[in-house]
Amino acid sequence: MTINHYITDLNIVTDILPVFNYTNNRFSEQVLTGLLTKTLPSTTHIIERQQILEGFVKNYRLLQSYNYAKAEFAEVYQFLQQVEGPVPNHLLTLFTNKIEQQVLISRYAQFVLFLDRLLQKWIAAINRTFFPNAYRADLEAMEQLLTFFDLRHYAERLKEDRFGTKEVRQLSQKIAARKQDGSWNLFWARFFLFEAYTSISISIVRRGFTFPVPGAKALMIRDLYHPLLKEPVKNDIHITKQVCLLTGPNMAGKSTLLKSIGLCVFLAHTGLAIPASFAEIPFFDHISIFINHRDDLQNGYSHFMYEIKNLKEVLQQTADGKRCFSIFDELFKGTNQEDALAITTATIEGLSRTDTSCFLISTHLHALKETPAIAGNAAHVYHITCVIENGRPTFTYKLGSGWSDLRIGRLLFEAEGLYELLNKQPTSG
Repeated sequence: MTINHYITDLNIVTDILPVFNYTNNRFSEQVLTGLLTKTLPSTTHIIERQQILEGFVKNYRLLQSYNYAKAEFAEVYQFLQQVEGPVPNHLLTLFTNKIEQQVLISRYAQFVLFLDRLLQKWIAAINRTFFPNAYRADLEAMEQLLTFFDLRHYAERLKEDRFGTKEVRQLSQKIAARKQDGSWNLFWARFFLFEAYTSISISIVRRGFTFPVPGAKALMIRDLYHPLLKEPVKNDIHITKQVCLLTGPNMAGKSTLLKSIGLCVFLAHTGLAIPASFAEIPFFDHISIFINHRDDLQNGYSHFMYEIKNLKEVLQQTADGKRCFSIFDELFKGTNQEDALAITTATIEGLSRTDTSCFLISTHLHALKETPAIAGNAAHVYHITCVIENGRPTFTYKLGSGWSDLRIGRLLFEAEGLYELLNKQPTSG
């Protein structure tokens, strides 16, 4: 992917990350952010990620209560970073300050109790048969490292109040040995990923997300919705052509629907489950989402020039043979209607000739209905339905086939009595 509009315009970090975030430390959250913001390079990689997450989902009964004290983790993690080598025997026997000695013993005790709890409750308890072999090896490696420390033995010594300088010396030697061969760095990387996967799987189960079928020929999503909506209206969409137009009045929910579709396509390419009941989603080499329109003041582009640059980027990708998925919300609204109609027509005709790509465009240009590309059925056309009740629009947020010819601007103008008020304006003498 050459641009990051899918991250900014879909608000992945600000809005979507919290949907999946049940992590307990900032390192795991950073890994989770990486999983959510980096698309995978092939269908094979997507399937592998899905299989790993499906393994976590199948372990949900165990993982649903996954939790630990953030402060305790921070203390143990920091303690391990500070351990540089075994505690010398003479230092343990020459402690003159009993308080310092007790602090040292307490830190090793905390190390034992925290990691033993992680091992017994989660890492060793998880059913590894649900996972593909490569990730199963990572789980086994985490368990092997913690088992090396014989944590259960030291936890029993603590329970019996028999944990002292001898145990500290033994553990310090083991910790130093594993730091020297790099085992701890590998363990933490695997653990942070383990927690990020656990976090995602908890959200998948609790929200009822589903894994899409990757690599399909056409895009089809059932019961799609945006996860931030409290009472979402779910929609189905099936796109077999290269271009899909979305029409409907302002405030009808076009941008939200486009974000929902874009989010499903994007999450599918990260290997995650999506807010839908079923989906088949092609693999795209390039994803670009242009929904939050803005002038690029830093580069000196007007709104219209910004749209031109965005479209050019996409066309260059298709010219290079890339399979593209792009969303353009109210394309070319930054110019006059006559120009917008002419260049939108050219855009639709050109995009409809691409192969294995998919372009969603929302528009208010009703005159497009008469153009050869649309009249010739070269593109899908959908609209957001709206019902007029007592002279006012009621938005259903449901997707329908065909064009929407509803002009609610005039209805609202009249309903608010603006025609009457304008007619009452005094004439200048």
